[in-house]
Amino acid sequence: RALPSPRPRAEFVSAVSGGLASDGASPKCPQGLVRFEASLERPVEGRLLRQGDLLVFDSEERKMLLWTVLLFSNGFYLSPKHDGGDLMSFGMSPFSEVRDVGPGLETARPGEGREFSTSPEDHSPFGNLAAFYLSVFNQGFGFIFASPEDDGSDVATALRESWKGAMRMAIQSYSRSLFPAFELAAAPMPDRPATATRLLAGYLLRDDTLVEDVEDALRAEIIAVPYCELHGHCGGAARFDMYERECCTRLESSVELKATTRFVDRGDDRAPCCFAIDDMIFSARSCHEKHVWLRALRNVKVKLFHRAPDPSPEDLTYWR
Repeated sequence: RALPSPRPRAEFVSAVSGGLASDGASPKCPQGLVRFEASLERPVEGRLLRQGDLLVFDSEERKMLLWTVLLFSNGFYLSPKHDGGDLMSFGMSPFSEVRDVGPGLETARPGEGREFSTSPEDHSPFGNLAAFYLSVFNQGFGFIFASPEDDGSDVATALRESWKGAMRMAIQSYSRSLFPAFELAAAPMPDRPATATRLLAGYLLRDDTLVEDVEDALRAEIIAVPYCELHGHCGGAARFDMYERECCTRLESSVELKATTRFVDRGDDRAPCCFAIDDMIFSARSCHEKHVWLRALRNVKVKLFHRAPDPSPEDLTYWR
């Protein structure tokens, strides 16, 4: 089967304007919130990042089976090296993480495929296999891979770590392809009074998938690209505004931040660009930008927790 041409993409869904106009829209500023459909079943394209053989867990047969993995910049192919398998492809999601497989009650057993038991004296789900997990955490779906090298060897561990790094690179590469060109901003816009208390602004990817609204969630991951703006606190709360575009003419939605609001970092070694504000999941353009956002959000939360007085214009300038 021929592989597709190298061109990473996601399927454009819509740029529908449905927000609140804050000022007259500039004719030079496009309107509408950009959304993409980026399901696991979309075509896999882009640059080939790595290829090689890995064991992959088959949930129906309860075995680790050998496949050739071809990792591209927006997904991967699985080509069977065992009887009865078909070539399969899966698209990446920005809302994914890569991590080692933790301890459990199932363990690997030697055989034609790596089989599993549930003996309570077993402590690892895959015995001594150097296994790792690619999780699409916003959909509760994932893949378990393991090195086909000797169990517990340094070679197997090194192979696992290199594959984990390559898959994180693919996730970040695909995520970056969904962002428009922009620079993070801290200064308010002179012609937009609503941005006067801005501390940080820039595009983020937001998970807009509603699993209960679709027959198969794996086919309908929706990614929105709002222009987000964090404001200084006022009256015991702060605003996290989401505009359709960076010209900030239409407010798509807004979240009130309080001292009890939760900010969750998925971890640099797992999902380098992802974080959450309560139940809303976001992905930044890079790990560095994620940390900029989290630092700004946590600084505001500290001030809310300690009931700091509302900032003056001079305070806002200093914080920026």
